[in-house]
Amino acid sequence: MKSRVLFLMGLLTVFISYFAILILSYAQTDVPELVNAQDVIKKAFPNSKITWSKEIRGEMVNFRATSTALAIMIGNGDKRKMRFINFRDTTEWSIDFDKISCRQYDIVGGEEPKLLIRGFKHGIAKTKVINTQGEEIFDLTLESWLLPSPSGRYYYTADNMDSYNVLGVYDSGGTLLWERKEYQGGEWFSHALSDSELIYEDKTGCYLLNSYSGEKIWTTPTNQYRNILTWFKSIHIICSSNAKYFVLYNGSGLVSFSSGGRVLWQEKAPVTVFSAAISDDGRYVSVYSGEKIDSPEKELRLMDNLLAGKTLWRVSVKTERKDLTNSAGGLEMEAGIVRLIPGIVDYRFRRGMAPNISTFCYEIDRDTGELLKEFVLPGAAEISEDENQTRHFLLLETTPDKETYEIFEVLVE
Repeated sequence: MKSRVLFLMGLLTVFISYFAILILSYAQTDVPELVNAQDVIKKAFPNSKITWSKEIRGEMVNFRATSTALAIMIGNGDKRKMRFINFRDTTEWSIDFDKISCRQYDIVGGEEPKLLIRGFKHGIAKTKVINTQGEEIFDLTLESWLLPSPSGRYYYTADNMDSYNVLGVYDSGGTLLWERKEYQGGEWFSHALSDSELIYEDKTGCYLLNSYSGEKIWTTPTNQYRNILTWFKSIHIICSSNAKYFVLYNGSGLVSFSSGGRVLWQEKAPVTVFSAAISDDGRYVSVYSGEKIDSPEKELRLMDNLLAGKTLWRVSVKTERKDLTNSAGGLEMEAGIVRLIPGIVDYRFRRGMAPNISTFCYEIDRDTGELLKEFVLPGAAEISEDENQTRHFLLLETTPDKETYEIFEVLVE
């Protein structure tokens, strides 16, 4: 009997040792090393301090950030939930998306941030705006989505979405102010130049309109610039912070305007334009371009907007990496720096927060074209400006189960 007990004890010891080895082996090979978020931040931004942080549990889809609030989309199988955090007054609320298919969302306004949600219900475009307390301001069903003015003082239909709807402008409460009745069909788009002026462009020309009355301020006929911008390619617009200059561009070229409607310069791009940015005072325009999106080498250049678009410098940027799924990215300018963030398109609009996502960032001296810094952050990043100080909102994975994330607000001094 005693020998039988000893045999069973020995067998149990073998099994325990075997499973211990398996667990140890799994821990050593399959579980990723935890990221020390503060070390990563300090390495990327030596002259910075963490001013706010929060832990988020759940399947992260994507997020938006401003200097006052965060909006985070969290997934649970086929269901989606939006979590809104105003970290200036610690307000927090969430909303389920069972009744609306959310395609895009943004944070609107500054000190009193609001959540703008765009989606579809039964195939019809819906726009919903919710205030910082989680209360619905308006919910409109229209032919196309609404976009906000810079401070959210009015909302407007951005384009015709391949249908025959007209430009409409709505006040901050969702009440229709006016519609552009003379529209006769075809492509068009609009963009808020400021909280009082709206740019409208169609096959007849480019117009500056009074946002609240629809009155025409000036018109530039199409034949003065449309041979540069290829039809059937989406047009994008960048505006200077002082609202004195703006640039229309798409993949085929760029056209610069003064706020008075005068064409300053235009250029037919020799290669595809991926993105562009304009300085706050409108003096400089930076352009990121290349032969095609997956080309191993692309070009970044700076142009003098007030000197007929003269190229001041151009540099080659190698953004093609095996762990970078999309190199179209974002382009920004602030405080003498040109910042290129390739890959940002993926988690904003396409696949969301993919496993092991990284943010790639290149900072270039605006005056010389010299590469100042290149770094990779293990996570996603949004960059905003608050009183001329840059704030980086970083989303970093902090546990190996990929269900807990930590968000940091970093003030770069």
